[in-house]
Amino acid sequence: MKSKVGRTVVFIPARCGSKSIPLKNIKLINGRPLIYWALDAAVNCTEVDRVIVSTDCEDIRKVVLNYNSDKVLVIG
Repeated sequence: MKSKVGRTVVFIPARCGSKSIPLKNIKLINGRPLIYWALDAAVNCTEVDRVIVSTDCEDIRKVVLNYNSDKVLVIG
């Protein structure tokens, strides 16, 4: 069995402002917030130990906190 040297962290920036689509990270795509699709990919990867979402927006923060995964941390 191969041992891990360090931890693998995924960093997802999710800013509030957008010139084209404001709050696009929490717009529903196929019934789910857009950011959930990125979170799914990161959280379900067995090589990833932690997913950090950085945001400047309270609305995005609330949506990410509702994702319900121990791997996900919201900062900013």
